[in-house]
Amino acid sequence: MTGTAMEQHEERLAAQLADLLTVRYVPKRIEVTADQIVTGHVGSCFTCPVALAIAAGMGATYVAVGRKVIIVAWRSTANGDRFERRYETPASVSEFIAAYDSGEQGDDFEPFAFELGAALPQEDG
Repeated sequence: MTGTAMEQHEERLAAQLADLLTVRYVPKRIEVTADQIVTGHVGSCFTCPVALAIAAGMGATYVAVGRKVIIVAWRSTANGDRFERRYETPASVSEFIAAYDSGEQGDDFEPFAFELGAALPQEDG
């Protein structure tokens, strides 16, 4: 590739990445469905109902839900690179996780929705 062709190629890739980042990482409303509540696993940060809902709603390949931080990641289909973002866990999600994992409510959980805010600043290194 010539210098100009390489520059154009790099500009196209940068634009595609910017589009991906805009689509994937904007604040998002997440819907936790009745099916996800039933099929989710108690005590699993990877397969709890909230993780299943985030994976479905954001097209993520990896989700880990903690009571303070949620990690969401995507793998590029082009080259396999992993893109990861961390979000503050909303209070309503922390409360749901505590109740769901305790088993005190049995199967008495209703579908709910929450806003996943802007990603936390990324740490260097």
